[in-house]
Amino acid sequence: MGMPAGVRETAGVAIVDLSAVAKDGRITLGESSNSLRDNVGWLLEAGATNLLLNMKDVDYIDSSGLGELGAARTYAISKRGVIKLLNVQPKIRQLMELTRMDSVFEMYDDEPNALGSFYS
Repeated sequence: MGMPAGVRETAGVAIVDLSAVAKDGRITLGESSNSLRDNVGWLLEAGATNLLLNMKDVDYIDSSGLGELGAARTYAISKRGVIKLLNVQPKIRQLMELTRMDSVFEMYDDEPNALGSFYS
């Protein structure tokens, strides 16, 4: 299998555009959460250590999707990797705060700042 759809590399960071995972803007139980897990897992197995998940086009995430984000972070740590979030929509950012996931994920609104954070 080649690099998953929606993935690009910039400055040693694999940027995953989650619009390829959540084609309808939703990360929910089923295909979209499985696709998130598969893509992140593939990248980590391929040796990527810096992952930036671009959530620009994601406007809904359920508990299964949140669980996959948490599991992806745990798996990344086991592979000596880091996952950060980019362009988290206000409604999802609120949910991240409510579930306290904002304390485990760094979130950025600007891609250059997000990329720079991996090396500062």
